Amino acid sequence: MAFSGVLTTEAEIIAHAGSGISASVTDVERTAWCKQAEAYLCLLGKYDFVTNVGSLDAVLKLTLSEYCARYCAVASVQYDFVTTATATSITECEDRITVHLYRMRIIEKALAKQDYKDLMNTGL
Repeated sequence: MAFSGVLTTEAEIIAHAGSGISASVTDVERTAWCKQAEAYLCLLGKYDFVTNVGSLDAVLKLTLSEYCARYCAVASVQYDFVTTATATSITECEDRITVHLYRMRIIEKALAKQDYKDLMNTGL
């Protein structure tokens, strides 16, 4: 099965996950994680971004794509963390996850304000 996320690409997920991620992570898992992130963003923004992706402005699309890719990257890092981690890699994995979560939280705050709706209504 090929990756079938709507708001991000598999390439962006892999780029955010970084090197050293398990090769056993499949498109099925990436798709499932992406669908989870997409659903969460729709609930948070109180708008169906997935169905209405064509009506979104470029900045909002990039922001939603970044969030979904980071969500999937965190899941990718955690995928087999326990079985393959060493003391050095544990710290590196935790650092990667922390950076992703920090940026995701900023995006969540912006979406919760719903300022993007002003952009959509004015056509900017």
